[in-house]
Amino acid sequence: MGSSDKPFTAILLIDVSQSTSLKIEQIQDGAIAFVRQMLPQDKAMVVKFDEGVKTLIEFSSDKVALEAAIRKLKFGGGTSLYDAVDETLEKQLSKIEGKKAVVLFTDGVNTTSRRASYESTVSEAVESEAVIFPIYLNTYLDNVGIGGGGGPMQTPPTIGG
Repeated sequence: MGSSDKPFTAILLIDVSQSTSLKIEQIQDGAIAFVRQMLPQDKAMVVKFDEGVKTLIEFSSDKVALEAAIRKLKFGGGTSLYDAVDETLEKQLSKIEGKKAVVLFTDGVNTTSRRASYESTVSEAVESEAVIFPIYLNTYLDNVGIGGGGGPMQTPPTIGG
């Protein structure tokens, strides 16, 4: 039996902090694309985080239910990125045997983690033996104004003119 025949377990860990709110459609589309590629024996869990961490759907192979959970995402306040990754690895993925992964949708900004640090999160990730796929969303320009973020620059700069 090849390794591709073994069930795969994934946690879709989705940053719903205020800084990612302008990327909601990209986040949802990416997470749903992942779900649609799952094989029948694969399972996924959807977890959202801002200042806190909340499971939207427990491990499931039901693609319709997983998609519905992803479409219900609501955006909140600060970003406890390190706490969310640490909690997900420690409380959810540590119990799982076999192939496992975290698919992390985030802009990489951490503003409110209290329990975990960058160093402790990296250490936890190495110990978990899980593959972590970070899906980086560049929200910087959106949040300073370019792209409709309400900052000082409402459009990209033009050269010449």
